[in-house]
Amino acid sequence: LDWIARKGEDGLFRILQRLLPEIAQPEGGRHRMKGRITISEFNKHLQAHGFISARTRQQTIKRCAGNWLFSHRRWLDPHDPVERKTLESNYDSLCASFPIFANCSRKAFIDC
Repeated sequence: LDWIARKGEDGLFRILQRLLPEIAQPEGGRHRMKGRITISEFNKHLQAHGFISARTRQQTIKRCAGNWLFSHRRWLDPHDPVERKTLESNYDSLCASFPIFANCSRKAFIDC
């Protein structure tokens, strides 16, 4: 199975925080910032749209990721030409669907 962390440094929310900090709630903040999405809201949204959350006890996954991960998902490799083309196409689609996403450069998106 392929796994993606739900939380921690390798989680999708952390990537969102790096790419678009203006829309993601900072983790560990004492106060909720209006109009920003939290990690729990983000993960619930992903689950509602097809991401499967499953428990694992794999030792190869960083401890900060916890035991609950998204299964049957994997990161695309920007060094693989086919997967890089997919990443570039996905970037274009995100920019077309969500204009705020254009605040994130193509290079930052692919490098992240």
